[in-house]
Amino acid sequence: ALSSAASDVYKRQEMTDPQIDICEDYLTIYDKKGTMIYIMTKEGILGGIETTMPIQQVRVASQGTVAVLMKKDASGYLAMYDKTGAKLTEGEIHGAKKGYPVAIALSSDAVRLAVAMLDINDGSIKSTIAFYNFGTAGESEIDHVVGAQTFPDTVIPEIVYLADDRLAAFSDTGVILFEGSQKSKQSGTIPFEKEVKSIFYNDNYIGCVISNEDEAVTHHISVYDLDGKAFWKKILQWSIQVWNFLRTMRFVLQMKTHVIYTPYMGYINSIMSLNRHCIRSVSYTHLRAHET
Repeated sequence: ALSSAASDVYKRQEMTDPQIDICEDYLTIYDKKGTMIYIMTKEGILGGIETTMPIQQVRVASQGTVAVLMKKDASGYLAMYDKTGAKLTEGEIHGAKKGYPVAIALSSDAVRLAVAMLDINDGSIKSTIAFYNFGTAGESEIDHVVGAQTFPDTVIPEIVYLADDRLAAFSDTGVILFEGSQKSKQSGTIPFEKEVKSIFYNDNYIGCVISNEDEAVTHHISVYDLDGKAFWKKILQWSIQVWNFLRTMRFVLQMKTHVIYTPYMGYINSIMSLNRHCIRSVSYTHLRAHET
């Protein structure tokens, strides 16, 4: 199992800040700000990677291709490896006019890659997302870059491919949505009107949990499609700890004393995402309906 393989890595290699990324049958464990990455399946470890620069983020695709964002001084570097750890390509991210890279996203087929960059050089804050395509759409483009979009007064610390042609960028002001199998274009937004307590998503929907900050400790839950249109909203008078989508599109919520399934929507957790193609998480736990 993946859990036993991951445990074996922890026993063999001490990591200061271990992180994981999972896509279908492949899992990577890496040491953030370190130099070690392990690629594995349920059969065990397939390969190891030792980078020459500190690791900032790692993403794995469904066939085991690994994208690695590294940093050195004021520069960012991107490397790609196959499932055995053999290097496919490596190069500096030339974002001098667009900022410093802070996050990457890799589609499950490893054809599309996005890089989020933050720029504070001119006294104002802005973020840029650059889109790469390693298929036919990017063959004639310099460095396979097929487009970029800049967002003034916005910080984008996390981006993720919800499906191969759908990207979500999570910013300090809302969720920015993109679509396109060849060249991505913005398809919608989900603005944050209040402070969001947690976000959950799969490859069809995105949900937001907002605390109403009232004496009854109510929470406002909204679920949106990938064009940013709201189609389900609910106010719950419970102190919610865990949410996420189930593949069956039902909901389960965990409170201090109960874990309860609802007959509609999914399984949610404020620190992880589960979708049909990939899991992006720090921890992954199956919940069952029961009292604790």
